[in-house]
Amino acid sequence: MKLQFKHQKFQADAAKAVVDVFAGQGNTSTLFQATILSMM
Repeated sequence: MKLQFKHQKFQADAAKAVVDVFAGQGNTSTLFQATILSMM
């Protein structure tokens, strides 16, 4: 079975709006470190 989807303008507009929210922001990565301390 093959799924087929129609191109719907409102969906494309919604996706573009989400992408536009982040336009101009840099691509950065952040290093997170977590330490688990056990209490005895």
